[in-house]
Amino acid sequence: LLALAYVFNGEALKARDAAADSLRLALKFHADDPLHPDVTSARVALGRALGQLGELRPAIEQLELAARHAAERMGPDAIEVAFFKHNLVPRLMQVGELPRALELAQEAEQGFQRRAQPGAHFYPVSRLSRASVLLAMRQAPQALALLEATQPEVEKLMGPKNPNSRTARRHLALARAMQGQGGKALEVLP
Repeated sequence: LLALAYVFNGEALKARDAAADSLRLALKFHADDPLHPDVTSARVALGRALGQLGELRPAIEQLELAARHAAERMGPDAIEVAFFKHNLVPRLMQVGELPRALELAQEAEQGFQRRAQPGAHFYPVSRLSRASVLLAMRQAPQALALLEATQPEVEKLMGPKNPNSRTARRHLALARAMQGQGGKALEVLP
């Protein structure tokens, strides 16, 4: 928990150190059960911290292990698996693995659709993630269709000042501009 607190507060070095310690201890304590949720949680925290530090390949490795281990332990349809796949998407985008990022974004979206509580933000935020990948792949028509539906929902659920809401507006404006809708693009920007 300490590592995730540091992650959310932007203290990536402290987060990395705390997460690495947590992972060492979890692996030691659960030596007979490397798929234990404590080990998986420590891997997620370490992956997120490494990602914040720009250590993308090690971050991806930890997050992939967490997703794989969670799927093995809880089943591939567990909501935790969707979370871990969702966390991988931006890191894969940063290293240019766009087809894989799109695949995991779709899998996370499907997982949230099946498992998240109705009205929860997970599903629309996962659609936003998929739209982000589509934009990066220069697939503006598909991204635009998805963002037209997703942006209002994200903003309604999370409020206009939430970072996800701001991202949704920027990406909707970009998709519209890429489709030659400059005037409509400006409508969604503050």
